[in-house]
Amino acid sequence: MKRFVWAAIAALGIMFVGCKTSHIGEKRDISEEQSEKGAFADCLKNSVDYTTYSAKTSFVVTTGAGNLKSKATIRIVKDKVIQISVQPFLGIEMFRVQLTNDSVWILDKMGKRYVAESIIAYKSKLPVDLSLATVQALFLGRPFLPGKNILEVSDYRNFSWTEEKSGWLFSMKELATFSCLFAMDGLFRLKETRVADLAGQMQVNWNYSGFINQGGFWFPSEMEVRTSGIGKKNLSIRLENIDPEWNKTFNVSFSVSSQYRKVSVRDLLNMFLK
Repeated sequence: MKRFVWAAIAALGIMFVGCKTSHIGEKRDISEEQSEKGAFADCLKNSVDYTTYSAKTSFVVTTGAGNLKSKATIRIVKDKVIQISVQPFLGIEMFRVQLTNDSVWILDKMGKRYVAESIIAYKSKLPVDLSLATVQALFLGRPFLPGKNILEVSDYRNFSWTEEKSGWLFSMKELATFSCLFAMDGLFRLKETRVADLAGQMQVNWNYSGFINQGGFWFPSEMEVRTSGIGKKNLSIRLENIDPEWNKTFNVSFSVSSQYRKVSVRDLLNMFLK
């Protein structure tokens, strides 16, 4: 089970969503369009600008074999890097994942192995684009569009909208291989991001809850990631007691000892999932 947890963290660290969308607008009733625009504007207010984000959290990994808990620290430098440090025993780091715009790094201190691979290699093999901006948006509970690091109110036109009693649903238009759906609650806070391939074989649900006021905007203190159709096992990872700090200076270096053996992402996951 412990081996599977490290594999889960590796998968979580490089998890991505990339979707191609059209910017062609539709003719709509003016009042309806203004309502959608207002809802999106209120949603973006909870996506306050920042330079860095750091949060300590505890997480629970759930599979058919049971549950396993650990501590972790998530660090983000906007548009540059996301790093996840896993500390299961007395704050001692055992695993680290780092994703930048052009590379993925994974450090397995327990097995003295590491991964250092270019994202370009993945882009040629995967049906969607690997996007750092998208991964950062998922960890921060924000809507996103491929190719844009900063969303503007006018971007509401790139989504199809449905109003419900509990809030709004909005999804990217004219996707080629994936559907990307976002759900807001009655206070215009993003409560779910749902991604699925059009064949219905693979799905990722990223849910947000336990919102806390961060001095003018709301941020989720709990997140749950559920996957199906990705690998042989369905996966649930729940992040709890997320304690964020904004715009602090911290170190995101990634040094590897010469004693560590280099492996590929696929090889590393196969070792963990034996």
